[in-house]
Amino acid sequence: ITIAPVATVCPGTTVQLIASGGATYVWNTTQTDDKITVAPTTTTIYTVTGSNTFGCTDTKTIEVTVNNCTIAVPIGIAKRATVSENDGFENYYVTFSFVVKNYATFPIYNVQITDNLSATFLPPCTYTVVSPPTSVNNIVTTNNSFTGNGSNTDLLISNTSSLLPGQADTIRVSIEFTPNGILSFSNSAIASGGTLPSGGYNGSDVSTNGGNPDPNGDNNPSGTGENIPTVFKIDFDFFIPQGFSPNGDEVNDVFFIRGIKYYPNNEFTVINRWGDEVYKKKGYNNTWDGTTELGIEIGGH
Repeated sequence: ITIAPVATVCPGTTVQLIASGGATYVWNTTQTDDKITVAPTTTTIYTVTGSNTFGCTDTKTIEVTVNNCTIAVPIGIAKRATVSENDGFENYYVTFSFVVKNYATFPIYNVQITDNLSATFLPPCTYTVVSPPTSVNNIVTTNNSFTGNGSNTDLLISNTSSLLPGQADTIRVSIEFTPNGILSFSNSAIASGGTLPSGGYNGSDVSTNGGNPDPNGDNNPSGTGENIPTVFKIDFDFFIPQGFSPNGDEVNDVFFIRGIKYYPNNEFTVINRWGDEVYKKKGYNNTWDGTTELGIEIGGH
């Protein structure tokens, strides 16, 4: 019976031991295959007993040496944002697309993406998740209860999310937000994972803007210049209509100035064609229904 290979590894990393020369095998780990995968945390001796077809047995041992060392876990993440308007420029949608990829030669387990949306949509801006995270390639498991704030900033269920060497997945989540005067937003997410389902070494990466976690192509997604935040802006819309129809049909019954709420110290004055002041309001908030301060009604009456 022979065992190969003689190996030196870092703590918690895996190595495959292969026995040959027998028909059946029993390892001191209780496994009975000719090949076993082990992940020792300290130097360990492994023993296998092999039997041939005539019932003869032989026993061999092999030592796997564990050195003190570290292992890089090259997990990478990129992120992009696509913004669209909603509800007359009062509210907006943004869809975040995350690309997470394993750049290692070994599987990465317990894959997680963390995104604290509260650090992006700062007060007085408000937001809500309208479409929970989804996996485009169905490789990782998404967290349907993701809210992006407090203790619920994880997009994935990590214990069922892993990536094989070179494997990638895309995750999307949609947010509705009310900017309340904020025009520019910046966001970064963090991807993390480990070398083993339990224990081993862990690694992480801060997202870079776009769809490629490793823009320079050196298989190190955490290199210099590869953590650029994802910045997105909105077009602020301020619009004064030419008219309205205060006739009680609940359609355009008040003079609505889009974006006026961002100017709470405004002063709104209406003057007729003869230069007479018919309405004036400091801090106007879209409530004028056509009634003048002189007691004369205009606009549909």
